[in-house]
Amino acid sequence: MQIHTAELSDSDLVQEEFQKNGYGSAFVTREDELVILVVRASGVSQLPDKVHQLVDKGFHAIVVDLSELDEVDNDGLRLFIKSKQVLENWGGRLSLCSLSKPVHEAFEGLGVVEEFHVFDDKDGAVEGCRVFIAEKKAKEAAEAEAEESGDDLESSAETLTSSDMLESGDDLSDDEDEDSAGDVSGEPGDSIDQAASALD
Repeated sequence: MQIHTAELSDSDLVQEEFQKNGYGSAFVTREDELVILVVRASGVSQLPDKVHQLVDKGFHAIVVDLSELDEVDNDGLRLFIKSKQVLENWGGRLSLCSLSKPVHEAFEGLGVVEEFHVFDDKDGAVEGCRVFIAEKKAKEAAEAEAEESGDDLESSAETLTSSDMLESGDDLSDDEDEDSAGDVSGEPGDSIDQAASALD
């Protein structure tokens, strides 16, 4: 896994060099890349915008390192929640690590600490993201396989239906030949009715 580090410390959003390299978008995930975002008090207000910026470049696994944040108020907590929602709306994951005691207590006081993936340190958060990415890949592979199997079944059903119709048509032709040879009293619409029944 490739790990990038960025810092959010003021109101100006910087596009780091790693964002300019490679390809990704909100719709195309950079599956094996992770961003560790170090957030300082002066940068908390820009957190949702920074997460948007990273998501738009394909980074859907983000660890927010709060080791430089001594405290956070309710407005700041709402920004963390908003950032988490932004990322999860695109199938991503926002993790938090290295929370100071006051910051952890602030999350607990608002009753949202359980809503986040919280780790004691960066190593734990990175490992948690590894597991998340692996599980996401496995799920996507299973869904693709299921979809492919569904397409095969649908194709087989269409082929079977076509074959049945052809066989029914052959039987109908034989019946018509026999009717023509042995019985000329049938109504003109009988063969059309039989064909409609075969299609049913």
